[in-house]
Amino acid sequence: MDTRPRKMLIVTYVFPPFAAVGVYRILKFCKYLPEFGIAPVILTPRNPNTMARDEGLMAQIPGYVPVYHSFSFEPFRGKRPSNVPSSAVSGGSSLTPASESEEPSLPTRLKRLVRKQLSIPDTVYFWSWTGLWTGVQAIRNEKIDLVLSSSPPHSTHLLASRMAALTKKPHIADFRDLWSQNTSYAERRYTPALKRRDRRYEESVLRQSAAITVNTDTFKMQLMANNAFLDAGRIEVVTNGVDPDDFKEFVASGTGESRFTLLYTGSLYGGHRNPEFFFAAVRAWLDRRSEISGEIRLLFIGNWAAEHARLIVRHGIGTVIEKRDWMPQREVLKETFAADLLLLFQGFDPALSAAIPRKLYEYIITNKPILAFAPPGEIPDLITRFECGVSLSSPDPEPIISYLDAAFDAWKHRRETGQTVHSLRSMPELETKQQVRKLADLCHRLTGPDRK
Repeated sequence: MDTRPRKMLIVTYVFPPFAAVGVYRILKFCKYLPEFGIAPVILTPRNPNTMARDEGLMAQIPGYVPVYHSFSFEPFRGKRPSNVPSSAVSGGSSLTPASESEEPSLPTRLKRLVRKQLSIPDTVYFWSWTGLWTGVQAIRNEKIDLVLSSSPPHSTHLLASRMAALTKKPHIADFRDLWSQNTSYAERRYTPALKRRDRRYEESVLRQSAAITVNTDTFKMQLMANNAFLDAGRIEVVTNGVDPDDFKEFVASGTGESRFTLLYTGSLYGGHRNPEFFFAAVRAWLDRRSEISGEIRLLFIGNWAAEHARLIVRHGIGTVIEKRDWMPQREVLKETFAADLLLLFQGFDPALSAAIPRKLYEYIITNKPILAFAPPGEIPDLITRFECGVSLSSPDPEPIISYLDAAFDAWKHRRETGQTVHSLRSMPELETKQQVRKLADLCHRLTGPDRK
């Protein structure tokens, strides 16, 4: 019997040293798949639409992982706003900017029409063709057994599906977020014709894939509800999970900060992640307890819009807020472990109930209290399950103020009595290694004992 490791080509739009949200999931695949008899090989663009680099991520890649780079032709890349770091841009969609509410000129309207026509499912569409030759060569050179593509951007699935069909290899479509059922899909303002074309792409990938992996149980249910042809046995839930190895060196992190620090990491923007309701609640809290204003610090790490700076001025909380731009992963983790209360803004729209941001797992393992704002669903279920804080499903200021009061008083008591927690929370069922084991088992089932 052939006992050699199966080889899997992973098609991913971003890979170190480039940094974007989706890169961490792929890094863990590369780290743990070999332990379960799957040898990863990477196909990625040499020119992804992100300039953020985190050289520290390179150390997490096993040296024996081959990486194939191909050119990605993206004539319709969106212009990056000055207030949005490149780490937040990855393969862009055809989102319509707010400025389009103004009446554009005829040439501008034509340009936008052409862009939309050629950016389905996203601005990475042409990579699904320009990366094809390199991908097929990688499959032949490395004697690949199966192909996995991870999205968004969803054009990665088109590329992988074409390669798999040409080489007759099984294809696993990995969805970190869903395609047409994505919570922001309506914001793309597609015409009915463009929606039909996008849906044809999506349905083709789903039908032709040998298996599908999704990030949450709710994603699986939503995918099946919208695609009657899918069988539950073809869909495996592989969450992002958490890798304790990433956190051990930061457990006792300190920054010398003496104030009660509330921390939020990640992007903030209008719509469901608009923090104005929270700023207003903080203002009301400080008005009630003016004596503690010098002991409070709100730290935001990541990108946000200029409107948020105006909101801070409007609510008069500039003296307690500190803003930092994008930081490498290790620096963010150090700040996370040094904070006293961790914030998560998911929004209150029920359509957001299925998503679990990767950082929630990171928050939970720190053993720090969490204040989340999310609709009923995956996020509050996890927080309740691990008894690690509270998730509020409305912008009502009173529960916010009540929780801030309790968290501050508990922090004050711990400081006065010297009670400090320096330990990682045990959550073995959500450890990344166990999640990757499920992916590896799926790979072995698809390839079987007898490979050609």
